[in-house]
Amino acid sequence: YLKQIHRIGESTLIIYRIFIADSISTEELTLSIKELTMSILAAYCVPHPPLIIPAVGGGEEEKISDTIRAYQKVAREIAALAPQTIILTSPHLPLYLDYFHICGGKRARGDLAKFGAPLEALEVSYDEELIRTLSLALAQDSFPAGTQGETSKELDHASFVPLHFIR
Repeated sequence: YLKQIHRIGESTLIIYRIFIADSISTEELTLSIKELTMSILAAYCVPHPPLIIPAVGGGEEEKISDTIRAYQKVAREIAALAPQTIILTSPHLPLYLDYFHICGGKRARGDLAKFGAPLEALEVSYDEELIRTLSLALAQDSFPAGTQGETSKELDHASFVPLHFIR
């Protein structure tokens, strides 16, 4: 099932994976944080069963047709909101007890080869300005987070599945 969690501001945010990297100046941070807080429109929590993608499901995805329809609704809402940036979190990213891992870099690519569908692939670009802004804000607050400890530059299936519907 998909459930809209929260709607505020004037742009869209999907919670599923977060991307952060370098630092920026305090003035840039102040301006960027102000712009960021004014631009969040929505957040969604979505499941990520690879079976939902027809190339993986092979017809079995019809058993979760309610979830497919819910994903399609979320995708239409996101398209109508036309966000500049989408932020995702994933339960399959590296987890640390004392550190919040954030994916960094310029882009990521993923496919569903592990699930028998290597041709189901996509590539996304990261919002490097947001990455710098968040990195600096976290460092200034002494929050233990960053891009260290990344084990893979590939999108996992928990990121791939929602992106499949909204691309």
